[in-house]
Amino acid sequence: YNLKPNSLFINDDTVEKLIYNSKKTARDTSYLGNVETVNGKNYYDLENKELITISLAERRVKLEGWMFKKGVNLKRGSKIIALKKGDDFVYVSGKDLVDNSNQGKSFEKSGYSINISKYMLEKGRYKIFHIIKSHDNELYVQDMWKWIVIK
Repeated sequence: YNLKPNSLFINDDTVEKLIYNSKKTARDTSYLGNVETVNGKNYYDLENKELITISLAERRVKLEGWMFKKGVNLKRGSKIIALKKGDDFVYVSGKDLVDNSNQGKSFEKSGYSINISKYMLEKGRYKIFHIIKSHDNELYVQDMWKWIVIK
């Protein structure tokens, strides 16, 4: 997805602003990725393939997946996960996102794993976004069209 009609990247905005303005996105076929599992639950094995609920008993939210943007060197860039709740809360990953070579095997450095304390998130429904930051600080966003619900 790109956020400006005549551009493939955004380099003058923050990640938060990018996510809040995500309604302006257009499909970018050179951006690939998937959220494979949440707390060990595979999206493909669920009846509702877009939504996973984090139960009251679970204390952490662990996402595993992969992302790749053609033309962006992930060895020099970075991957970011954003979770958006409505129009008033966005969680943006930092050093809690780690490379995971078990995911995204076809694309070098594309796999990731992130383990978030559930207490860092308000109760509610969160949309998942993938973001790649190039070595030139260009930001690329991909709306995953998947949600997690925190109980």
